[in-house]
Amino acid sequence: MSQQDTRTRLIELIKEHQLEFGLKKLPIGKLAERAEISRQSFNRFYSDLKPYSEGQSVAELLADDPDASRSFLAQRDREADQLRNEIEDLKKRHAKELEQAVAQHVTSLMNNDILAFEANEMSALLASQSQHNEMLQKKLTALELRQTRYNMDEAESQLSSGGVSKSAKNFLTLDLDLENANSAYKNSQSFDEYEDIKEKAIDAMIETVTKLPDPSKVQVVVYMDRFLYPFSKFCESIPAQQDKLTVCLRLPVFSQAEVGIVLSKLSKADSISLHMPHSTSEAITAANRKFMYRDVPEAEFTDADRARAPLITWGLDEVRVFKVK
Repeated sequence: MSQQDTRTRLIELIKEHQLEFGLKKLPIGKLAERAEISRQSFNRFYSDLKPYSEGQSVAELLADDPDASRSFLAQRDREADQLRNEIEDLKKRHAKELEQAVAQHVTSLMNNDILAFEANEMSALLASQSQHNEMLQKKLTALELRQTRYNMDEAESQLSSGGVSKSAKNFLTLDLDLENANSAYKNSQSFDEYEDIKEKAIDAMIETVTKLPDPSKVQVVVYMDRFLYPFSKFCESIPAQQDKLTVCLRLPVFSQAEVGIVLSKLSKADSISLHMPHSTSEAITAANRKFMYRDVPEAEFTDADRARAPLITWGLDEVRVFKVK
């Protein structure tokens, strides 16, 4: 499909959305998915359509199609008439409810009954939370024990392999800071805003790598974070190399297009490997996300779950998919 055909398809999808739902926002992620393109492709080639997906009337884009334009405007008129009728009904209903509220008289006995009911509800809630906290503490203790065992196994493995000791000269970890993106989403509930801030954070981290001296001696290890396993633990499993700088990056990118953008920016590195965690247990996945990634938007988890396993043909030097235990 040509770029013009894709643009026409996007405009048609926005028009259909506005005809059905009015001038309500159509999230870019859903729009791109329906047009069968990636969010990155939309932002790169069709960003001028973003205002229309956010609720600006698409009528001005239909000037070359009189029939579609008349149909669109007729629909807008019907919606306007419907809204006016609904407003009048709400005014009448509000006046009636206000009159009833003023006429009602709540006695002190009724107030006491309400307070007693709320107190009982609060006591039951506190008891439930106490039991839940106790269960979480037991799970946390089990996780800490598992972590200790893992650290012991890892230390024994390093001693037996006689590997190179890690230092600031041969090993660098770059953890992606998503605090601003998570805070923005918490305040606005806009996944598009979350994605925009996340992309800027990724670009800043990649720029740090590209500024390293002598890229021919830089070995990049990309951790495709699917919010299943701590990045710090993953880095512990990556050995240092003699006469090489190993750089571990935490990147929550989930499509071939997104990985391709990262690879193009890191093309001067000596080698690039991509490691993807995998879990067959929904319980483990849910527990890890609840304990370690509670501020991440649910839509980000959905994208992570849909991610396909990376292939060496994407332009990588090494691909590894490992099971989370």
